[in-house]
Amino acid sequence: MTNSIEELVNYLHKQQITKAEKWGLLYPIINILEHCSYHIRKTINQIVWSYQRIVRKHHASDNDLHCLDLHISKIVLPKLETFKIKVINDSSHNKKEAWLNILDEIIYAFRWNIYANWQRNSKKERIFYLNHFHEDDSNLDYFHYYDSVLVKKAAERAQNGFELFGKYFTSLWNY
Repeated sequence: MTNSIEELVNYLHKQQITKAEKWGLLYPIINILEHCSYHIRKTINQIVWSYQRIVRKHHASDNDLHCLDLHISKIVLPKLETFKIKVINDSSHNKKEAWLNILDEIIYAFRWNIYANWQRNSKKERIFYLNHFHEDDSNLDYFHYYDSVLVKKAAERAQNGFELFGKYFTSLWNY
């Protein structure tokens, strides 16, 4: 197990060199074939999942069901953001500031679920964590490990947001 991101990068670079030495002149061809086969598999999967969404009674693909939390988050998040804008524009809403803070926490939880999911884009995830927590403590640093202070802090805040979503679920309607 590596202790830092630099060690991981060095390890992967070393593995790439070893692979290039092993295959010699065939390495570029094998690299292209691996790249093409990855994209072909990805395209075939997209076609199969689209077909499953059309044909199945519940309109969900195997991929949707495999990561149901991510699928639900991607559906709910834009609707919550639009709902928040509607609340902001509605001047007749009582206790507007408190309600906006609750909505912010709920929206944070769904964003966290998208960015911290196993299908991760580490650059987006890093920006997400640092945007939300850098003001709290500039010494906090992002590590891709689940036991880092920053990741634990983000997960606790997200859990609070999901609890608020459950608590105020029936209040998500236009006044």
